[in-house]
Amino acid sequence: MTSQRLRSGIFATVRGREYQAEAPPQDGYIQLVRLTEENPAQDLFSWSDTHNGWVARVHTIDCARLVEIRPEADHDGLRCQVIDIDQHGMVGLYYVGPERSAAQKRGFTQIDVGTWAKTVDIHELDRFYEVHHDLLFQEKARQMFGIAHSEPQ
Repeated sequence: MTSQRLRSGIFATVRGREYQAEAPPQDGYIQLVRLTEENPAQDLFSWSDTHNGWVARVHTIDCARLVEIRPEADHDGLRCQVIDIDQHGMVGLYYVGPERSAAQKRGFTQIDVGTWAKTVDIHELDRFYEVHHDLLFQEKARQMFGIAHSEPQ
């Protein structure tokens, strides 16, 4: 059995193709990086020695979709972020709910302030989710409804 990397991170759909982004959008632009031998789109990507791969800087307006994807699962009644799954079916989890004492009672260990972790067999998971957070939502709402952008208090 070979392990497969979970789809996690920021993904942009540009010209009908999905690309993984290097980081969240900044100043209205997203940077896409492809570590392949061939240029995925010659009119979009250029070679970067710094990244040792193909890089494109794309305005978020040109993205049909821009999402942050996080794999999650239910374990023992708790919602958790799936960090990885190894070749033996062992799953690294971070508890993502608000009830920290519930995580501790169910065998999670605090590894950092506010971070509770546990490793379980894949058969101990109840459900698996791929959570998509739309990074263009606020921009779309502002354009469609004239809603001004406001920073959280």
